[in-house]
Amino acid sequence: MSNHQLEIPAKKPGWFCVTCGAEEVFHDAQVRWCRDTQDWEVVAVLDDHWCEACANAGKEGETVFGELEDQQEVPV
Repeated sequence: MSNHQLEIPAKKPGWFCVTCGAEEVFHDAQVRWCRDTQDWEVVAVLDDHWCEACANAGKEGETVFGELEDQQEVPV
């Protein structure tokens, strides 16, 4: 008999759209070019955020930070 237990990973909250349920949330940021790494570095994350799925469909989605499972119903 084995005493092994299955570990269930903890839920991690994230950004999602309460309008459509998508997790395609984009956020404005300030970036600067780094000559050493030859890549963009994030300097600051700004306040504006949006659902890319809703924007592509011509809708205005409402984005929030949390767990999608917390929502009882996601409108279609």
